[in-house]
Amino acid sequence: MTRVRYLIFLSLVLVISGCSSAWLLPDTDTLEEPAAILPVIPAHIIMPANSEEEYAKMVKRANSVLNRLAKENKIKLLGPKKVRKLLDKSDLESLYVLLDEPGDHAKNTKSKKVSEISKRLEVGKIIRVKVQIMHPHGYGRARSPGSPIPMSQRIYWQGWVDVSVELFSVSPPQLIATGYNHKEFWGETGWAFGWVALVPVMYPYDSYKRSEGRALAQAAHGAIAGLLRKSTGDGWTE
Repeated sequence: MTRVRYLIFLSLVLVISGCSSAWLLPDTDTLEEPAAILPVIPAHIIMPANSEEEYAKMVKRANSVLNRLAKENKIKLLGPKKVRKLLDKSDLESLYVLLDEPGDHAKNTKSKKVSEISKRLEVGKIIRVKVQIMHPHGYGRARSPGSPIPMSQRIYWQGWVDVSVELFSVSPPQLIATGYNHKEFWGETGWAFGWVALVPVMYPYDSYKRSEGRALAQAAHGAIAGLLRKSTGDGWTE
């Protein structure tokens, strides 16, 4: 291998490993037993959406992020994809309801259900994730002189993503820690002008969705990382 080829190969390795390390979470070794990240459902998402399809897309995106985080930290984290394989829909629905019940879970007869579910997952902790996405406003910008693209077809967006996480123990079932992270994003949607085989064409573009997805991933990583940092040698603290 020549020196040039070696340097190219080394650069690629560093880029790939750098991308992978961005998904690693600190302090996963403080978890005495594995934790399951529950699948995000539409009820756990707040966003300015006009259809169920938009919610479905965001649910898919959020769970994809959480699956990636679990994959890179698989020794101690079980992702939503594996949780769905191990539990049926009715068990998941029951679990969401039980986690929302107020009062002393230890005395709740339904707590047996949580323990039974956790045994099937082979985990001692459960993490629930909630997402809030807001788009404060979209605004137009003056086009360049002579531009063929109408100003109304180019919109600049700004917004933010909040990800909150809750850590539950299963014996007894109770909330023991929370985490939170906030990320801003911005981007542009509209139409661009280009040439194809010397023919002028207009084509749509969307840098805003990429920016939103990146902010979601960063906020989820930060929230779960913050949750893990709350562990101490004496146990979990708020």
